[in-house]
Amino acid sequence: MAAKGKKGAKARTPSPIDGLTMEEMPIEQLKERILRRNEELDRGMTMNNYYMLGRNKIDTMRAIAERELEELKAKCKNLDKETETDDRHRLAEMKEHKQNLRRLLCEHQNTISELKADGLTSTDAVQKQQVRLGHEHHKMMEGIRVDTQELDIESIVKEMELANKYLNPVEPVNDDMKDNRHLHNILLALKDDTEAAFSDIAEFEQRRKERIDQGERIEKAKEQELADRKKDVEALRKKLSEDKLSDENIRRAQQKADMKIMLLTKKLKAVTDDLEKTQTQLSSVLSDSNIDQTALLGITNKIEGDIASCDDSIKNFRNMKVKISEAYKELLLIHEAKQRTVGVFV
Repeated sequence: MAAKGKKGAKARTPSPIDGLTMEEMPIEQLKERILRRNEELDRGMTMNNYYMLGRNKIDTMRAIAERELEELKAKCKNLDKETETDDRHRLAEMKEHKQNLRRLLCEHQNTISELKADGLTSTDAVQKQQVRLGHEHHKMMEGIRVDTQELDIESIVKEMELANKYLNPVEPVNDDMKDNRHLHNILLALKDDTEAAFSDIAEFEQRRKERIDQGERIEKAKEQELADRKKDVEALRKKLSEDKLSDENIRRAQQKADMKIMLLTKKLKAVTDDLEKTQTQLSSVLSDSNIDQTALLGITNKIEGDIASCDDSIKNFRNMKVKISEAYKELLLIHEAKQRTVGVFV
């Protein structure tokens, strides 16, 4: 009978689940276990899909950041080219303007020199002519006073006409003085125009400096924006690497949990086999009517101890299984929290 019990035990060796084999387990419990396994599989696939969505979102954000970075670089290059072109145009315009001013100043100086020379020449000539005419007039008046008694009225009239003839050149001299005053007014007007031109040049320089300062401020702002974008990209890369590490840790924890569950399942199978052997021995002992009562008591105590040990092993197995499940759930919660910080909602 003992041999038959052992053969029967060897014949039904499917892996037990919760202390029951697949044949012994009720259909409802099997369905519940299958549904639970399917739910775990669906949950794992959902988590994988969320992870893939998060990774795709991070890749998209990184691609957008890199594209915006390239656009900013292109804009900076275009701005630099435009600034260089504007600077060249401004320098050319300033050079041409300065050349025109130098030419005008040279013409003004030459005109002033000519006018001064003409003025000095005309003034000396007028003075010399006035002195000469004064001397001649004085001589003529002396001659007239000496010869008054000898000359008749006609000769006196002729002498007076001759004197008026020599005194008339004083009027052109007055006209020359008027011309000199007119030229002086022209020179003053040219001086005012030159000062206005220099004022325009100073204002142009001020505007150019303001444009350069504005360009520098814009460039600094773009550099700051570029640095901020780089920081954002680095932060995203760091979060992505942390997510990869957390996924790797979860995978390792899951592998360890599966290994522990497998080992515990093997141990439970071994304990169950021992329990079955013990039950077989008990049945064989009970079937033997000639056994000693003392030996029967010892065997019974041993069997009770084995059963208690099996119960403890089963309880430990269930407790360890619960702890492994809780640790796995905690890792999943940590991973979901990190994904929320990145922007992937699970």
